[in-house]
Amino acid sequence: MPELVEKAKTLKVNGGTEPNTDLGPVVSKTAKERILGLIGRGVEEGATLALDGRDIQVKGYESGNFIGPTIFTNVDTDMTIYKTEIFGPVLCCVEADTLDDAIALVNRNPMGNGVGLFTQSGAATRKFQSEIDIGQVGITFRFRCRRSASRARAARSSATSARTASRSCSSTRRRRRSRRAGSTTPR
Repeated sequence: MPELVEKAKTLKVNGGTEPNTDLGPVVSKTAKERILGLIGRGVEEGATLALDGRDIQVKGYESGNFIGPTIFTNVDTDMTIYKTEIFGPVLCCVEADTLDDAIALVNRNPMGNGVGLFTQSGAATRKFQSEIDIGQVGITFRFRCRRSASRARAARSSATSARTASRSCSSTRRRRRSRRAGSTTPR
């Protein structure tokens, strides 16, 4: 979660027409007040406000309808911020103990707008994708391929090196699979 908060802190909030703007204003003053009220309600109900975007000031738009990136952790399914569509730059993070619990949680949500899964398991990715019923799915799958730092630098320096490093990575995976299967393929 700390990495997500740090990344969200780098998002550029501006009028929406300026280059490199990540977040523009919300649609109206009424919408801003509603979102701010929901953020306050989340805090009152016990969610942890990991990133607070309520007091953002955008130069040149001092009276604009801006809310910065806001992240809640320790959200549970009984909280208003979980049960209400916020329509603002607010992320509510709910954790589950098991993959099956996460799938059940997602499928019970009546809104079903979007969900994210962070995993290092291809099997978990496939199971999650096939068993959830939701509109948008974001899956961050980290594939670990052990390469030396010098080989990684070489891969970045030229396309030929990148293809070589990729082939090397593939052969490393094949050797690992062969060893797990009981093969005596030489290293």
